[in-house]
Amino acid sequence: MRQVKIFVIAALALALGLFASHSLMSHLGSPDGVTDQIQLGDYSQVLARYDQGAALVLFTNAGCPYCEMARDHLDQRELVYHEVRLEQSSSERQYFMRDLGLSTVPVLISSERLVTGYKQPLYDSLFREE
Repeated sequence: MRQVKIFVIAALALALGLFASHSLMSHLGSPDGVTDQIQLGDYSQVLARYDQGAALVLFTNAGCPYCEMARDHLDQRELVYHEVRLEQSSSERQYFMRDLGLSTVPVLISSERLVTGYKQPLYDSLFREE
């Protein structure tokens, strides 16, 4: 009887863990999960902060495969952008989290759009419009 209880508890814990893991991965932008977000607004102040002649700012973090894909996408299209590597600067992390209210990467910002996450069709559609 005790072994059955332990088995049931272990099975429930595993099921809960798998559910939580799937939900978290979907929230973070896994390929099978959530759609990426586009927010329209005036983001010219963000671009001005990095005033280096780039029309785009890309926030990334080391070890993030979606960040690498976003960077590769922009590079392949020869788009000029400024990359902010959050792992390299605590002040940039604070700005990203506190001032912009963001918590996940990659984030691509133009003067009128803020895009969280990366999916190739989404990026393709953004650059067809411009």
